[in-house]
Amino acid sequence: MEAAGLLQNLPCLVIRGICDCADSHKNGNWEEHAAAVAAAFTKELLGYVYPEEVQIQLLVKELLDDILSAVQRTEGNVIETKTNVERM
Repeated sequence: MEAAGLLQNLPCLVIRGICDCADSHKNGNWEEHAAAVAAAFTKELLGYVYPEEVQIQLLVKELLDDILSAVQRTEGNVIETKTNVERM
């Protein structure tokens, strides 16, 4: 679930290595193996992605610029609202 917030803002594919049971039993002995399997699968999957498909995607910089612009607009609105409240 760590990537749930990321998926809302950045189109991506999350590949995870799962090493725990669905109950309360935790076993850290398999974490390294699960991470290695996830990494190997990711490497294999990337062999099937063509660069042309990647270039079509929105660049992360463009996305971050949009986020920065939205934050700056919000900041301006907050300052304006604060000024209006102080005048009351």
